[in-house]
Amino acid sequence: MTFQIHALPAARFRPLFALPDKELLKARATRMVVDSNPGFPCRVSLEEADIGETVLLVNFQHQPGDSPYRSIVACHLRS
Repeated sequence: MTFQIHALPAARFRPLFALPDKELLKARATRMVVDSNPGFPCRVSLEEADIGETVLLVNFQHQPGDSPYRSIVACHLRS
């Protein structure tokens, strides 16, 4: 079995970086400061974030279908 890894579209998440923390919580997201490397892979750039860098932790529904494979995952995003 083979598979491909695709980056998430940056434009979809860019507005989140401008939101204050209270608004991020309403969007089910949170701002974090990276404290280890590796450990914070960005799902848009497909690179590890650097220690001290600010990232967002968000939920992403990558399989919205009404099936047993429906899935939402947590992912880190670099600004």
